[in-house]
Amino acid sequence: MIAVKLMGGLGNQMFQYAVGRQLALMHKVDLVLDISALEGRTPGTFRRYELKHLSIDATLLDPNDIFMTQYRSIGGFRCFLANIKSKFGLPLNPPNQVKEKGFAFDPKIPMSSDNCYLQGYFQSEKYFYQIRDVLIQDFKVVNPLKGKNKEISDKIVSTESVSIHIRRGDYVNDQKTAQFHGTCSLDFYRTALDYICSKLENPHFYFFSDDIEWVRKNIVVNHPAIYVDNNADCGYEDMRLMSMCRHHVVANSSFSWWAAWLSNYPDKIVLAPKNWFRTEDLDTRDLVPSSWVVLDN
Repeated sequence: MIAVKLMGGLGNQMFQYAVGRQLALMHKVDLVLDISALEGRTPGTFRRYELKHLSIDATLLDPNDIFMTQYRSIGGFRCFLANIKSKFGLPLNPPNQVKEKGFAFDPKIPMSSDNCYLQGYFQSEKYFYQIRDVLIQDFKVVNPLKGKNKEISDKIVSTESVSIHIRRGDYVNDQKTAQFHGTCSLDFYRTALDYICSKLENPHFYFFSDDIEWVRKNIVVNHPAIYVDNNADCGYEDMRLMSMCRHHVVANSSFSWWAAWLSNYPDKIVLAPKNWFRTEDLDTRDLVPSSWVVLDN
């Protein structure tokens, strides 16, 4: 059994699922998800479990159930002690924890055993690029397109569509998050738009943001543009529309990273920010795929 602890928003959960899915397929075992850190189950958390909207292949289990299953596989005295603690309702620790030690790709993680508990963010395609076709199917939204989203999707597939993602929200409003992440500057987006216009004859821009009114006021283009404003509480719908576009300008956000990565156009242009975080402590060399174009932000 491969178990993964889910943390963060939709994009982070997708990274965590992807590395677990790759390991589960490699070992031909089940994948289970621990969502105990989401939906207010841990004090101070505010993220929801988002993968329920996608066509994933995994089971949700309570952490103690996950850990007891692992201990039974191990057997011996450790299993005996864990069983006693479980009977008295005491929390268990993961017996075979594989914890991310740094932000860069760790080649040891894909070599993990068939009975482990993964904890980390694993933000590199190097952990799962070999199962890309599987993940494209797993990350399809369960519900069909309808209403305004269907109308927008029809326009996206019939134009030289370019998704532009502007992440603001907690990157602006939460002091701690703002100091850690920061936002991409207007100059970054102006440079990206100029680059796109130099490469495409008739681009159609589709803007996505958690502050779309700010985008309307601050980013104006001389080409056809749609500011998508109908998915305020359904981020997965925005991601689906973004992934249908032919080209992409991503923010320093795992959300738009996945939208661009899932896009299936072989000649797609993807522009990404050079600096993913304000801090220089994190090694992000493996975060942006080599085929993407990196711009100063």
